[in-house]
Amino acid sequence: VTAGIFLVYLVGFLLPHSRREYACGAHAKSIHPSGWVLLAWLGSALGLALAFAACLLPETPTWLAARGRLEAAKRNLVTLRGGAPDP
Repeated sequence: VTAGIFLVYLVGFLLPHSRREYACGAHAKSIHPSGWVLLAWLGSALGLALAFAACLLPETPTWLAARGRLEAAKRNLVTLRGGAPDP
């Protein structure tokens, strides 16, 4: 978590800073939010990629065993730990 927070701050620091012109009245100009918008899209894309990748993960042996699928749990446990299944 800490490394992720650091990475977001680092990316935010390295992005081009937007022009910030604060004026009142007729001379007021809009703020160009290019830096934070890009950072928000990047964070959203990474979150969506993580959610998609989580759908591709196999069920855990504990989850399978809790639902009575003991053979599938044994196969999954062998696959996760590596090795030959017991006869």
